[in-house]
Amino acid sequence: MYLFIISSAIGSNYGVFDYDQRLSQTIETIDSIKRKVSDAKIVMFDSSPMILPEETIEKLKDKADY
Repeated sequence: MYLFIISSAIGSNYGVFDYDQRLSQTIETIDSIKRKVSDAKIVMFDSSPMILPEETIEKLKDKADY
């Protein structure tokens, strides 16, 4: 088993990417790990200054293990 820890700030007010782009990039990162490492365990946390919408949280729960 391999453990991957992914940090994000999907709801950040800084940077050049908007909310949807950050979410898409985070999901693509998780999918990429799963494609390349079959026995990966993925822990994902978000340090956005805002509370993420429930819809986004559910999308991420479906992708990451923790």
